[in-house]
Amino acid sequence: MFGFHWYGLIIGIGILAAIQASTWLAKRRKIDEEVLWKAAWWALIGGLIGARAYHVLDLWTEIYSFDPISALYIWNGGLGIIGGILGGIIGLFIYYKFIIHHPSSIIHFHSLLDIVFFGLPLGQAVGRLGNWVNQEVYGLPTSLPWGIYINPENRLAGYEQFSRFHPLFAYEALWMVLEFGLMLLAEKTDKLKLIKRSYTGFYLMWYGVGRFWLDFLRPTEFVWQLNLPTGFVLNMAQAISGLMMILGGLLMIKFNPFVE
Repeated sequence: MFGFHWYGLIIGIGILAAIQASTWLAKRRKIDEEVLWKAAWWALIGGLIGARAYHVLDLWTEIYSFDPISALYIWNGGLGIIGGILGGIIGLFIYYKFIIHHPSSIIHFHSLLDIVFFGLPLGQAVGRLGNWVNQEVYGLPTSLPWGIYINPENRLAGYEQFSRFHPLFAYEALWMVLEFGLMLLAEKTDKLKLIKRSYTGFYLMWYGVGRFWLDFLRPTEFVWQLNLPTGFVLNMAQAISGLMMILGGLLMIKFNPFVE
């Protein structure tokens, strides 16, 4: 028997929201909707595989090495956004390179990425509500009035005595809603031209900055860490976020109309 899972429903709504936003942009840019929908499926499949693989590898020692088959239980939560971004880009590249015939006459790869990344922040913001349902992706204990209550069985080891925690999923959701609003403003007006030239670059920079700082509030003991010469310690997500910021900046410079 198949059970009903709110997490899966919310993720599904988030995916639809992202595709609808990207479809709106595709129409504005006179891109065939059929091309976008096919691209969306490739990005979705690659993104889900990448997101789950990232999560499983990140927590392999603590969780999945003891029960490998549970790596397939995606309905219980556990999707790494960073892995999803990488997997989605790979899926899109495969579609662009091997499925679209004569792609240069239809759409450039960067333009295809921009259309998909335009809707991603909205879908990501909606999808993060699934973490609230599953009581996951919360931060350190807090006494702030917006701290969320976490059931005892869902509290991480070492934090059993605390009841209220930072809602990291909500912080990220608000951060992504703000990003989508800026993208929408850039697309509908003559303002924020730098953002409009590369939604892909802007997404990578914006999300990289937000994820980098929010991870300082995460209570999880990370398996992989980068110890800098200054004594500063970064977890895997923060190190990758730094690379995303650099890559995003390079893309925005490359497609910046004010730079020759």
